[in-house]
Amino acid sequence: MKRGGFTAVELATNLTVVAILIPLLYAGARSVQDNHALGLWHLQTADELRSLTEELRLDAQSGAALEGEEVAWSRGDCTVRYRVDPRRVLRREAPEACGGSRGLATNVDQLRRVVGGVEIEFARRLRPTNEQHTTVFIPLGTP
Repeated sequence: MKRGGFTAVELATNLTVVAILIPLLYAGARSVQDNHALGLWHLQTADELRSLTEELRLDAQSGAALEGEEVAWSRGDCTVRYRVDPRRVLRREAPEACGGSRGLATNVDQLRRVVGGVEIEFARRLRPTNEQHTTVFIPLGTP
C-alpha cells in the first residue's frame, strides 16, 4: 500500500519556487503603488499649475517686475510676491487691495525667475529612497 503525501524533493522544489516568486510579487506590487502615487501627484500638480499660471500671468500683465531674483511685481500702491514657505507651499503674498495672500501649490522645492518667465521645481517623496522631481517653465514675457 502506498502512503499519501509529498516527498522531501517535492517540498524543497515548491519552497524554492515560492521563495523566488514572493519577492517578485512584492516588487511588482510596490512598483504599481509607486506608479499610482506618481500619477496622482502629476494630476494634483497639473491642477495647481492651472490656477498658479493664471495668477502669475495676471500679476505680470498688471504690474512692473521688481529687480532681483525674487518673483515679485509692483502693482500700483502694493507689491505682490511669490514665495515658497518652509512647508514647501508656494504662496502669493499681497495686501487685500491686490487680491490678498493665499497658497497656490504644494510640494514646491524652488521658485526662480529666469529669462522669459518663471521656473518652478516640484518634488515629491514617494518612499524614503525615492524622490521624484519635476521642473515647469511658465513663460511670462518678462525678464
